[in-house]
Amino acid sequence: MKRFYFLFFSTLFFAPSFLFGATNIANSNLIYTWGYGDVMNEIMQAVKGITTETDYIVNAALAISLLLFSIKKAMDGQTNPVFELGKMFMLFAVVWYMFLKAPNDNNHRFMIHDEVTSKDYVISQIPIGIGKSFALMTQFEKVILEAMEKHFSTPQSTNFSNAGLGFSLQVMSTLPSVKLSAIDATLQKNIDFYFRNCVSVGILLNQQGRNLFQNSDNLIQDLFTNIGNGSQLTPLFENNNNIEKQSVVPCSDAGPQIVEMIKKDTDEAMKIHAALLGMVDDMANYEQKFLGAAQIYNEQAVSARSYLQQSMIMLASQDAIINTAKSVGLNPASVAANTAYADQQFYASMQAQGHMAQTYLPLAKAYLTAIIIGLSWLVALLSIVFGSYAHIKMFFTLCIWIVLWTPILCIINYLNDYNLMNVAQVITGGKAALSLGDNMLIFKEVANRSNFMNYLVMSTPVLAYAIAKASEQGFVTFASGLSQALTGASRAAGSFANQQALSTQTSIAAPRGD
Repeated sequence: MKRFYFLFFSTLFFAPSFLFGATNIANSNLIYTWGYGDVMNEIMQAVKGITTETDYIVNAALAISLLLFSIKKAMDGQTNPVFELGKMFMLFAVVWYMFLKAPNDNNHRFMIHDEVTSKDYVISQIPIGIGKSFALMTQFEKVILEAMEKHFSTPQSTNFSNAGLGFSLQVMSTLPSVKLSAIDATLQKNIDFYFRNCVSVGILLNQQGRNLFQNSDNLIQDLFTNIGNGSQLTPLFENNNNIEKQSVVPCSDAGPQIVEMIKKDTDEAMKIHAALLGMVDDMANYEQKFLGAAQIYNEQAVSARSYLQQSMIMLASQDAIINTAKSVGLNPASVAANTAYADQQFYASMQAQGHMAQTYLPLAKAYLTAIIIGLSWLVALLSIVFGSYAHIKMFFTLCIWIVLWTPILCIINYLNDYNLMNVAQVITGGKAALSLGDNMLIFKEVANRSNFMNYLVMSTPVLAYAIAKASEQGFVTFASGLSQALTGASRAAGSFANQQALSTQTSIAAPRGD
């Protein structure tokens, strides 16, 4: 362990320069963040304010340390007081120079560079031990990410460093929230009537119509040009300043007009979806990352616009079928009740499961980093008060712990994308986008992997701490927890299956079929 800390401090002060050579900030004084640069700037400014006004606190800490030293010597006369006093003053000198001294010079000036927002923040008068520890920690984190992701076979745009944790799952889980019925009620009404008067007839007249409708990966073409392209009439509504005008046109004319309405509303849909993913201010970045996510699920590279249109038309088709059932007096809940119930359950599961892991754990990492750096000066004072390097050792252990989160999350994200890509591309069979026939299989796969990923990600702090402390027990605890979770889930599932088999209540009995 002593060798490790010797190497750590050596690297701390002699870290190689590799970026930003043209700035007046030393390369070893560059600090990287991933979306929380503004937070770290505020924390570092607070550290600057405290350390430049801590003379009385340092004196008080030294006085308390001398008092504790006197009490210790009064109770233990076997140690050499001169040697122990020398050790204490040596500790004080090292800690004060490293963590409490902050003159206004280049060596104590640091730059925070945010990799996500590309913003830079310059902070001066930061103690060298705090600033360089943070700089080395983040530079090491950046090097690890770049080295690992360089050799991953999944799309670069969905990597952890570019898109964050679980982006491929998040893209798919947010698609059901973008619906034409919420964007343009008039358009949904047109699709409802088009289904009732055009699509249903086209499917009846064309033996291949049902298969085409179910397996189409280009519904905007197949639905409104091939299946529903007939001479029968259908109402068509136009919304002009919230005033609807109705006309009756042949299906062959209604289809192209509905297509134009869908294309017009797609811009708004893309903004909504980008907002759900937190990218509404950078649509180019949204489209690039969506393209990578689409390649996870389909072998072909499909634009965000085309993929989103396909998803919205699938959802609008499902709404149209339900609305048609209502119009003829059927209960929509009784039309393919089992499938409809399953759809709802999986949609809810996709939106709920994994949300904490994908959203809040990276945020927790940012906050914990801020807390560790923000309290580093207090750790230094406690080290002086108790005359021990234990608190300093704890500080560096926590720094290593936080750094280790990144490679663990990176590997989890890659394995999720890699396995999902292998399964999804078999299900979609080389199609350009999802279809009505395979979308539920994909959604089930997304839900299942989101649940498992949620467990793995929430175990990241335990795994990272086990590595930082060289503890095999941490891995045993993780494996035991996973085993217990799987055992508990299987028992619950088996118990409910028995209830279904033996129950006579329709609310719980196992379904017999659609």
